[in-house]
Amino acid sequence: MLIDLGQDVYDTATASTRLHHHLNPEGDGTHHVLLDGLDEGLSDIPALDKVLLTQLRALSPEEQRRLRLRIACRTTRWPEHLERGLRDLWPEPGQIAMVTLAVLTQADAQYAVDKSGLDGAAFMEHVLSRGLQALAQQPATLIPLIAARTEGRELPTTVAEAFAQACRTLCTETRPQNFSQRQERPSVDHLLDLARWAAAALQFGPYAALADGARPGLGELHLDTLCGDHVPGIDGASACGRHELLHLTESGLLAPVGQRRWVFAHRSLQEHLAAEYLATAVESAVRGALLWAGTGQSRHILPEHQEVAARLAVVDDTLFDDLLRHDPYILLLADLQALPAEHRRRAARAILESVPDQEPYRIGWDQLDRLNHPDLAPQLQPFLTPQSDPDHRYLALWITGKCQPAGLTPHLLALAEETNAPTRIRAFALDVLHEAEDPAAVVRLRTLASDPKPSVAGAALEHLWPHHLSLTDYLDLLPVRDEWPWRLTLDRLDKITGQAGSLLDWSVNALKEKAPRPPSRPRCSPPASPS
Repeated sequence: MLIDLGQDVYDTATASTRLHHHLNPEGDGTHHVLLDGLDEGLSDIPALDKVLLTQLRALSPEEQRRLRLRIACRTTRWPEHLERGLRDLWPEPGQIAMVTLAVLTQADAQYAVDKSGLDGAAFMEHVLSRGLQALAQQPATLIPLIAARTEGRELPTTVAEAFAQACRTLCTETRPQNFSQRQERPSVDHLLDLARWAAAALQFGPYAALADGARPGLGELHLDTLCGDHVPGIDGASACGRHELLHLTESGLLAPVGQRRWVFAHRSLQEHLAAEYLATAVESAVRGALLWAGTGQSRHILPEHQEVAARLAVVDDTLFDDLLRHDPYILLLADLQALPAEHRRRAARAILESVPDQEPYRIGWDQLDRLNHPDLAPQLQPFLTPQSDPDHRYLALWITGKCQPAGLTPHLLALAEETNAPTRIRAFALDVLHEAEDPAAVVRLRTLASDPKPSVAGAALEHLWPHHLSLTDYLDLLPVRDEWPWRLTLDRLDKITGQAGSLLDWSVNALKEKAPRPPSRPRCSPPASPS
């Protein structure tokens, strides 16, 4: 049974009548009731929590035992008087629980996209590749993304644009009962100013959460600390009082993590808003002091601020240049596709040249595709030779595989053919090869398919079959590995539809060749003739 307390009741009399009718169970079974929108009901009926407690106390012990009651309410509007009354009615451990809504998982979001008629897997892959996973974790921001694709519109062209749209959506009241007018809700732009200020305070201060209790605990930033006549650093008169800050805590930007305690709904929302605050309200020298640590060769971005620095680098050329010189791997976190190709070329060069000095864990392997630009192939060629530095060569192969620039086939084949190179590098060069239709390339791949190193031969065969080798030739060349030798074939059964006869013939012949021959029977000499 669902009762919307923001719509279905309008005074204490109707509230008492409807609650009495729906809370009293019918029959002998368990009775489930969901009371939604208690916070909005309290705006119209301040005594609604007392009306609810009165009706619950009127139930018999048996009726209370069978009742399963769920109450939905914003954390800032949750009446402590109601909670105490509920615990008095159900005092046993586990009978009363305070919970918050969980974010959508990737599977949840993909299911929602599938239900809209789109390809959920492809949609989520695009969202993740652009660093927009935070926007897929809440219905308020996921639904607009799905609607845009359903209507044939593209997703936002930049990460900053996507997060800006999402933050505005999360600041908007979603209920249609003119609640914002009744409560003198600040404008969205006003709330965003406050959100940027709060995000910067949490990001660069020793705090983990906002709080509004009597005494803030360790790592808690009390709302009163943020209060003032205006938001620091923001032009204009953006008031920052308790009234405005409480409205911010009720927005989708923040999520409750305890009694009157909040954090940003996703870390990336905090980082985006903190970066916007730094870009618009903080001097360049101060930004540098907040973001950087160390001097000289050891100068680097503080780990906890790397995402903020990456977002700022897209709009701050001075910071971009500093990162190129001192900490280029931070740029892999940035939305490089929003920048001109020349910026990506410079980023790729800085990353390739700095690799011997970097620890492997600092490389964002999954973000290397962000370096793609029109002149990437000639930029990579010097690093794809047997004589190049091994670390440079390995990273260049990774970039090749992620970006797939055209024109590198001869260089990759030459690297695979270099028998003095490490076997894993030779096989990796073939793994990242994506242009293999040229007749000259096919000839070279046929030679590599007979290589004595199984991983090299197997990688070459991946390019040759089924377009350049018959099934039987492919099976004859298939190298025997330490693992199950026919696993590679069984993983590609979809490509042998209609060739079952050839496969069976080859299998029979292969088994015959491998079957042990019966030992020859010794010939017996005929008995000697009797003399």
